[in-house]
Amino acid sequence: MAVAGTLADIFRPQAVLEIDERFLRFTSEEAQMAQDALLAQSLMAEQRQIIKQPPRNTYKQVTIIKVDRAELVKNYGMVKMDPYCKITIEQSVFETPSCYSASTKPVWNRIIRCPTQSIIRSFLIEVMDENQFYADSRIAFCHVELTEEMMQSQEFHTLTLPLSGEQGEGKEGFLFVQVKVQDVEKLQSEIMAQMELAASVTHPPVSSESSNSTPASGPDTVDDESEVQYVPTLDEIKQLAEMFPTIEEQVIRSVLEATEGDMMNSINSMLSLTAQDDTATAPPQDTSTRIANDGAGEPQPVDL
Repeated sequence: MAVAGTLADIFRPQAVLEIDERFLRFTSEEAQMAQDALLAQSLMAEQRQIIKQPPRNTYKQVTIIKVDRAELVKNYGMVKMDPYCKITIEQSVFETPSCYSASTKPVWNRIIRCPTQSIIRSFLIEVMDENQFYADSRIAFCHVELTEEMMQSQEFHTLTLPLSGEQGEGKEGFLFVQVKVQDVEKLQSEIMAQMELAASVTHPPVSSESSNSTPASGPDTVDDESEVQYVPTLDEIKQLAEMFPTIEEQVIRSVLEATEGDMMNSINSMLSLTAQDDTATAPPQDTSTRIANDGAGEPQPVDL
């Protein structure tokens, strides 16, 4: 065991070393400003390089689900329920905000984008009741089957889904949703074809005679053109806005500017953004405790 020393040992004189006069000092204000400018330029260059080269897109399908409302047959518990929808696709879980004190008539009107790394044909929707003091309980559930028509049409389909639960199969009420399935590879190829067609119309090929007669530009002209920032067109912004209606126009414009109009990289970047945003739409409480009630301690149903 270490023994504390005496006061003489504690306050023993220490060695004093000289510090260079330039320590924590800059030679001039101009040098400091120059260093700050170089640092800012390097950070901006790194940020633009990261946006220009987004990670390789691994998604094959995007399922867009608009959860409108539900009509339930019974209110479980002594107080009005706070229902929310829990969507499970592959290994991913997406949730709508809770509709507080909605009881049997919740209205969400929420659009959820669910990107998947494989082609899916079905997914699970559960109507949950948010609880403050114990685990959330499952009110009802339904399995959604994606037909071949829904897979090929690339349009919204309105579905009225019967809910199953304690009352029996299809006897817990109805869930009203709209579903749209997008094939990412097919969507990218269509966008690229449209962009090539638009480029051929707006910029017709230049003949060899006109190209020979055009005077060669000097090095100053090349430098000026390389410094001009890319400005996205309204058609490009509109196309991406139709594909990603939940993303603001300013964000779409920034992505197009960063990728310099490369639609393939822009689509990949937007898919990554929507995947992060949809995961963040869950209610604020800890979702790790959200499990289906197995019946232990379940409150008795009360009709309201």
